[in-house]
Amino acid sequence: KTHKRNTRASIIGMKGTIRRPGRRTTAVAERRKASRSKKVAVQGMLYVVAFYITWFFPTMSRITDLVAGKNYFAIQFFDTFLIPLQGFFNCAIYLRPRIQIYRRRKKDATFWTSLKAVIFERD
Repeated sequence: KTHKRNTRASIIGMKGTIRRPGRRTTAVAERRKASRSKKVAVQGMLYVVAFYITWFFPTMSRITDLVAGKNYFAIQFFDTFLIPLQGFFNCAIYLRPRIQIYRRRKKDATFWTSLKAVIFERD
């Protein structure tokens, strides 16, 4: 009986409340999970934004050609300028988390040295 009382006394906190083992670690795990979910959501939204930026002007070009029967120079310019950049946008978005991790580890690293390290070095 004394053993049970001592065990109970050891889990009673400073303010007289009983602490539940594992509760704190669960809260930390939930925060980490929420943080990771947010990072994944941001990454996904960046891909969607890049897609819309790339394909907005080609779509407008097709619509104006269909409706008005003519092409506008500004729309055609952005159409031909942005389509080839879609791969660049996707690459930049893909490398973004890796660059952030690298810069967190090496605080004095510039963007360009981080980019070079992420692309060319194995870590």
